[in-house]
Amino acid sequence: MNDAYRLPEELQTDRYLLRRVVPDDAEAIFKSYGTDAIATRYLGWKPHQRVQDTRAFLERVAKEWALHVDLRLLRRV
Repeated sequence: MNDAYRLPEELQTDRYLLRRVVPDDAEAIFKSYGTDAIATRYLGWKPHQRVQDTRAFLERVAKEWALHVDLRLLRRV
């Protein structure tokens, strides 16, 4: 992927700080919405059964980010 089209590591405004997820976010994601079938319905992955599932997912995403692989904002159907 061309760096000109790459998402930034973080985006900050006066009210928000948006950043990419990292494996260290696994526990917080698991506890807040990672196991919720309604919340994960449109995320492209099924609810996780264990925090290790969430961590493995985030590790894969981190590798894809580093390799500039599949970073689309919209998914084609």
